[in-house]
Amino acid sequence: MYYGYNKRTGIRGNYKYWYFDDISKKYYECRKPSEYIVRKSKIVKNHPSANQIIPCPWQNLNYGNHELIETKEGVLFNKGGIIDKKEIDSFENFHFTTLITELIHEITPNTKLSVKLINKWHQRFLGQLYSWAGKYRTVDISKTGFRWPPFNKIQSAMNDLDRNLLSNTPISSNIEEDIILKVAQIVGELLFIHPFREGNGRIAKLVGTILFFQKDYPSLDLSSVSNNNWINASLDAYAKNYDPLVLILRKAIESD
Repeated sequence: MYYGYNKRTGIRGNYKYWYFDDISKKYYECRKPSEYIVRKSKIVKNHPSANQIIPCPWQNLNYGNHELIETKEGVLFNKGGIIDKKEIDSFENFHFTTLITELIHEITPNTKLSVKLINKWHQRFLGQLYSWAGKYRTVDISKTGFRWPPFNKIQSAMNDLDRNLLSNTPISSNIEEDIILKVAQIVGELLFIHPFREGNGRIAKLVGTILFFQKDYPSLDLSSVSNNNWINASLDAYAKNYDPLVLILRKAIESD
């Protein structure tokens, strides 16, 4: 990314500042960047023509971090320059469904899950949209008054998940209650950590679907579970109470 400015016509000789994003390849009009941004960025003069500089729909553009940039409607800054909420949701859902279908054909009953594998899945899921796909978030996030663990704790938390739970996959037990509990523990911990800027709920559903698939529940689909139910269950998982998730997973099996 880089910033620049065009000289405006007029007596006062003001400048029109713009921001070029090297992902969407567009010039966005913006306020004069802070001195901190100026020091970090390349500043050029009179590069684009006036009609190339378009009104900017993005908030927090001056922060220079794509994870913080979004529209008023909450659409995150993306490679396609998409600003419509329904369009971005449709795009994400299409790639999520596609990824589930692909993984069902790639995963075997002996595949061991790991955080490295989960990160790759996240990149495949959202990589066409977001530059940070497959990487742990670098910002703190919250929802409905609850703040997820700070970003600087994610690496150690994911290492614990890898060592304490994912290392024991595939699930060895064939007893249904054992399988449900172990899936609930893994999904619950992943949900609570919330390692990514976006797509955490769906990645948790994907992990649960794959774990069940490995235990001969081939058509089980967790994508219909509401995000609110996932979030509420993740808060219980923080207190090591996996009962809400167990209930959600059991209902999914019974309705399969």
